[in-house]
Amino acid sequence: MRAATLLQDPESSACREAESPSERNACASAKAAAAQSELDSVLEAIRTLYVEDALFLASLRESQRAWEAYRLAQVPMRYPYMSEPGYYGPGHRMCLAAYKETLTRKRISELQLWLSEGGKDDGCAGSVKQAP
Repeated sequence: MRAATLLQDPESSACREAESPSERNACASAKAAAAQSELDSVLEAIRTLYVEDALFLASLRESQRAWEAYRLAQVPMRYPYMSEPGYYGPGHRMCLAAYKETLTRKRISELQLWLSEGGKDDGCAGSVKQAP
């Protein structure tokens, strides 16, 4: 039951004090899910901000598809023997979720650029909206 509570608030003190493998797994999974939800929100905010730029939006879709393929490919590169039961020990599910969270948070950081205004007259800004 405690694991279900941890899934609802991965930043709670209960997660910081998680002791059992199932509690740590639940916390790591919840943090990965929260990162994915944040990524979805960032992508939606970018789509809203650039709604009138069809070419940019097509590029964003393609970039996101490529990044998702990258994230999917990174997991077996990091854990190539994950199909062998017990190979990485009892904390593997927690480590796997934490790695996915890390990759997702890096993507969020990359995408934040399109939610901020570039400098005025920045000739290298590309598709990033410029400050007036």
